[in-house]
Amino acid sequence: MHTLSVLHQLARMNLLRALHYRADFLAAALGYLLSLAALAFMMGLLLTTFRQVAGWGLYEYLFLFGFTASARALWDTFFGGVLRLFEEVRSGRFDRYLIRPSSPLFLLLAEGLGTDTLLELALGLSLVYLALGGLGAEPSWALFLALLASGTLVLAALHLFVNALAFWAVDPNPLSFVLWRLDELVRYPLDVYPGWLQGLLTFAVPYAFVGYYPAAALLGKGGVGPAPALLAGPGLFALALGFWRVSLARYQGTGS
Repeated sequence: MHTLSVLHQLARMNLLRALHYRADFLAAALGYLLSLAALAFMMGLLLTTFRQVAGWGLYEYLFLFGFTASARALWDTFFGGVLRLFEEVRSGRFDRYLIRPSSPLFLLLAEGLGTDTLLELALGLSLVYLALGGLGAEPSWALFLALLASGTLVLAALHLFVNALAFWAVDPNPLSFVLWRLDELVRYPLDVYPGWLQGLLTFAVPYAFVGYYPAAALLGKGGVGPAPALLAGPGLFALALGFWRVSLARYQGTGS
């Protein structure tokens, strides 16, 4: 009950802050929406010209694009606060979480609850709806939501792994930069990449479980079942939480 109360208060504060700086909120949201729209337009133009890319048609690609955008928006809303960890540790401000009754990770994430991603989520789900209409398909919505949650947890796990390095006096920003660059690849079907890159995105940095494998399972493509994608998110997030706990245990603070 206490946890829900804290979450509600912090979410309310973040929303009021966003409403107070409406121009910044709208500019950031509009800028991101325009970048997504430009990417969707370019891929749509390619697909209308060539009909299919790596066996994926226009509406199938739009579904993948919308699914991935939705997972990213949910991650940014609920887990984006982890990106503040290095600065919090470096400045000594992280120590304030250690003397509070709630989990330090929960407080870090709750204080970073996003509101400027709601439009991104709306756009992603709109693309999913449009794609399903074009395909004449209607997947199980329970399975859709479960796979979307799992894809979100994959993103959360990857960024939690990298940013927890801050407790080891390691600047995670270079690795975060690599993650963001790889993140751009998940908007497209895995089949467009060479085998070594498919392996990298499946096993080493498993971004393929954010969008490709869930979308393929929902659309019945490539003989991909939903089980691996459903298990990937919870499994990776459990491992990331374990690494977080080990890293937090060795944290000595800065004394500031």
